Amino acid sequence: MNNSLSRLTFSVPGLLSKLEAGIAEELLGSLPGVRRIHVQEAQQTCKVECDESIISAQEFANRLCEESRRRDTSANGPPALVLKVPRLKTKPTEAVVRNVLSSLPGVAAIAIRPDSQLIEVAFHSEGSLTTEKILCELHREGIIAAL
Repeated sequence: MNNSLSRLTFSVPGLLSKLEAGIAEELLGSLPGVRRIHVQEAQQTCKVECDESIISAQEFANRLCEESRRRDTSANGPPALVLKVPRLKTKPTEAVVRNVLSSLPGVAAIAIRPDSQLIEVAFHSEGSLTTEKILCELHREGIIAAL
């Protein structure tokens, strides 16, 4: 894998069918900077490999959200970037994660799932926040997160 490529996973609440997944793959896969995309309707996730110097995680999430809205599949919330945080099971870690992420411009909402050690980050409609920036800010506070 090229070092400039990021492998991102987004939760996509309300994804309804295999047909919609295929349409989303076709439309979003043609975006500049997107190398590969795979939408899994059963898991309600979208996995994308992209060059964030061309399309940031936030910009991709916004395009995914636009597509969900266009297909009226976003009733359960916007798409969100999924991050793994191995030490997420403690309340102090959750608090640090929440403080760091809520201070980043571009972050609209944060869902913390301590049982599965996952964080879901939803973005504002404007901006170009990258996963590198998110991971660096968490790391600066001693939180190790991964895509």
